[in-house]
Amino acid sequence: MGRRTNAYYDPSSRTVTIPSGPGRREYETPSGAAVAVVRALNPHVNPNRNGWSFWTVTATGQLLQSIR
Repeated sequence: MGRRTNAYYDPSSRTVTIPSGPGRREYETPSGAAVAVVRALNPHVNPNRNGWSFWTVTATGQLLQSIR
């Protein structure tokens, strides 16, 4: 059971913005955004995540780390 959360990565500032839903706001890092989403959706699990391997680039289907 997964839930899709859309976010936007800005390569120039390296920030991630979640425009709506769980964790909605701007984050300084992809990992910060990933932790916020996991914490909001399932507070009973450890939310620590590497954002570069958590987020997927919609256009390519690859992990965010592919554009690092």
